[in-house]
Amino acid sequence: MSYAGLLRKPSVVRALGGSLVGRLPTAMTALAMTLTLREQGTDFRFAGLATGVLAVSGALGGPLLGRMVDRWGQTHVLVVSALLSCLGLVLIVAAPSSRGLVLAGAVVCGASTPPLEPCLRTLWPVLVGQENLRQAYALDAAAQELVFIGGPLIVAAAVAVAPPEAALVLAAVLCVAGVLTLATARPSREWRGEPGPR
Repeated sequence: MSYAGLLRKPSVVRALGGSLVGRLPTAMTALAMTLTLREQGTDFRFAGLATGVLAVSGALGGPLLGRMVDRWGQTHVLVVSALLSCLGLVLIVAAPSSRGLVLAGAVVCGASTPPLEPCLRTLWPVLVGQENLRQAYALDAAAQELVFIGGPLIVAAAVAVAPPEAALVLAAVLCVAGVLTLATARPSREWRGEPGPR
């Protein structure tokens, strides 16, 4: 089946679009946070520490959130993690000159980054059928590149017209919008994990 045929299937555009919008903050946050901290006169050492904390927190939180999705389903975990991740961004925006709050915000934001990509990948068999999985994964991988191209461009556009904090606020808005789009779709609401071999 062609990519156009996949996109015509019910809920595919909504699920893929919501996932992409919700993942844009992944490619925005580190850059926007660095620009925000530099605007406050923070040195690059601390900016690097903060982005490192964000990345390590994401690496630690991702598997835990995945286990929660397996246990409780996608909708609640995605929505709660999105709200927590946005809370971390709000902490950074509210007090960019406070190193303690910036690091706390980076931990919360990173550790609770919504697991949109894993959730979408588990939905593909439901959305397009087993016979079209190869094409769906290829479409997903191609679309994923838009996240890492679009995220920094959005940050650049935001800081061209507003302070760097605006890019962090925009990242929070995109996170919530994308998560709500995917998490409220019927396939996501109805999906449940199945026990498998360890």
